[in-house]
Amino acid sequence: MKKSSVVLLLVFFCTAAVAQQKSLDSLKNLLAVSPPDTIRCSILNHILEVTDGEEYERYANELKELAEEKIKTAPVSSRLYREYTMNLCTAYNAIAMIARYHGEMDKSLEYQKKSLKMAELSKDREFIAHALNNMGTFYIKLGDTTNTFKYIRASLEIMKEQGNKGGAANALNNLAVVYKEHGNPVKALECNLESIRLWKESGEKKGLAGTYNNIGQIYSEKGDVLTALDYFSKSEKLFRELNNKKGTSYALANLAKIYLAQGDTLKAIEYNQESLNLKKMDGDSLGYAKGLTSLGYIYFIGGQNEKALDLYMKSLKVLEAVKDQMGISNSYRSIAAVYFSQGKPDDALELYEKSLAISEKFDDKAGASSSLTRIGEIYFEKGQKEKSLQYALRALEMGKQSMRPQKIKDAAEQLHLIYKSTGNYQKSLENYELYVQIRDSLSNEETKKAVLKNQLQYEYEKKELLAKNENEKKIAAVKLDSEKDHARKNVWIVALILVSVLLLAGAFFLFNYFRQKSIIADQKANILKQKLLVSQMNPHFIFNSLNAIQNYIFKQDSLKAGIYLSQFAELIRMILDYSRRDLISLDEEIKLLTNYFELQQLRFENKFDYTLTVSEEIDTASVQIPPMLAQPFIENAIEHGIFYKEGRGTVKVKISRKDEKLLYEIEDDGVGLERSLELNKTAKAMHKSLATIITKERMESIKSSRGLENAIEVTDLGKNSPGGSGVKVTFTIPFKEI
Repeated sequence: MKKSSVVLLLVFFCTAAVAQQKSLDSLKNLLAVSPPDTIRCSILNHILEVTDGEEYERYANELKELAEEKIKTAPVSSRLYREYTMNLCTAYNAIAMIARYHGEMDKSLEYQKKSLKMAELSKDREFIAHALNNMGTFYIKLGDTTNTFKYIRASLEIMKEQGNKGGAANALNNLAVVYKEHGNPVKALECNLESIRLWKESGEKKGLAGTYNNIGQIYSEKGDVLTALDYFSKSEKLFRELNNKKGTSYALANLAKIYLAQGDTLKAIEYNQESLNLKKMDGDSLGYAKGLTSLGYIYFIGGQNEKALDLYMKSLKVLEAVKDQMGISNSYRSIAAVYFSQGKPDDALELYEKSLAISEKFDDKAGASSSLTRIGEIYFEKGQKEKSLQYALRALEMGKQSMRPQKIKDAAEQLHLIYKSTGNYQKSLENYELYVQIRDSLSNEETKKAVLKNQLQYEYEKKELLAKNENEKKIAAVKLDSEKDHARKNVWIVALILVSVLLLAGAFFLFNYFRQKSIIADQKANILKQKLLVSQMNPHFIFNSLNAIQNYIFKQDSLKAGIYLSQFAELIRMILDYSRRDLISLDEEIKLLTNYFELQQLRFENKFDYTLTVSEEIDTASVQIPPMLAQPFIENAIEHGIFYKEGRGTVKVKISRKDEKLLYEIEDDGVGLERSLELNKTAKAMHKSLATIITKERMESIKSSRGLENAIEVTDLGKNSPGGSGVKVTFTIPFKEI
């Protein structure tokens, strides 16, 4: 929290002395000489910047009590009143952080609001901005995205208004955290890149180094190891230049994670050990404890249980000293994993239950899911299957609420084993399929598996066809022998044989007829898929998208070029993947359309805005639909409606549930249907018509296979509403819910 900028001359002198001495002991010595109350508040502020644990709480309360007492006698319009409101703002924020640390979220929110109120009473705009930013970071912990954006954006606006580039950069970093946690790395990266520009302009190298570290984490999660290493290395180098041990240690810890993920254990241990040494030198107790845990994990996965256990125990001792409950919970799980590996299930069970209790108190759903899964595993090993099932079901529910795929995968795997052992094969299969689905998505092997599946299916059908041909030859040979053997018999026997042969031939004919019909239907479906792929791979779109990316390269904006090239590659991969699948989840469809919209915005230089709305009652993860039915209509809206419009346009896509089908509504405010038809006389227009025709053919195919109506309704909005313009396309499609 920012400190008061309006203080007595003595305060400035004291602050200078504090800056020279820096050590906590020196600050305490200054307090011991009983300085004036305003200076005492300033010293307490500085102590809060360099201490932690129980001392932090004690001095925060001392600052609170002193400022609350003095503000009662200070005239409201005086300089002293303003100073004490600022000091109370700082104290209340510190107490809010302590309460959050102990899991007392209601108390934390109460004091966070008090802190903001004091900032507003001070009428210092930058101080208000800092308080708003702190309120926003509080809501990040609660997962309240709406309030997070509300407060941090308000802080950002004030910082920009005041010309505080460092404060604006800090707010942008917090926004990046929210975007990253909600699965939007592109927006997170944009915020961090803007933050880098502001840090450089403000000359604040510490903030710049921290942002480099944040960007490295984004690229690390995207699997771009080389870029992640580059940013982590930049962060480490800059922190070293600043002699900032804490920042350097965290950059080194992130580098260690990268090397561990790449299988370079020795390098990971080397960086972790150096990070640990720096944290110890810097007196960063919490960071030191986490570093011990990270190093212990490396030894644990390497099979060195005793060494891992020793490091975990040391970490737990530090965490208990600083009373970090969440860290203690994680340590319990780590130690329990070692105990279980050593064949000590009872010791492991006790620690997992302790960890679970802490996770539930702090509403840590991911941690709770991990503990529940492992407790269920232990009870399963003990033969207590009913108890094991109860814990595994709770683990799956917690995993889903935490939205962590790894937790869902672990719980689903455990449930599969439990149900299988109890003979409930249906439930076992369901959970195994969920486990495989999550596992494949995590390992990014879905495309490879689809290719392998098609190859195996082809080999199987080929063998089956050869076997049928061989059987038919044998049947024909038997018939011929039979006819020769019975040729001399009487007419009735011959007639009977002829009738039998005719019946067999008729059956054989019908069998081949329906088989050929099935083959033709499959071929038609494959042709439609090929047409679909061709229609989606619009050469104009591909050329212009690559041209737009090339422009970024020419402008030497390699980061944005990299972002959009990654998006373009991802879109092509999705088109190639989805075009050969009969059904995809609505989640996957939305991801494709979002990617497509963003690339079209790049291509048309943000000529249009778009909205993509899905009704709340639709579970996008479980709804399965035919892929890419909406994209051709969206493409038409952009290229035939918005393209010819003067000024900026809008494309709206709404997906809702109607009876037992999904209703698509695609609306643009472009030039309209008639004007579009007049303008579109080129080969490009022919391509768009082809895309629409193919989509109609696919919907006819869906109609014939399921017996459902899938009418496409096109409305020229200019005709129906005077003064309006644009086109609205509506259609319904069947869906499958899993």
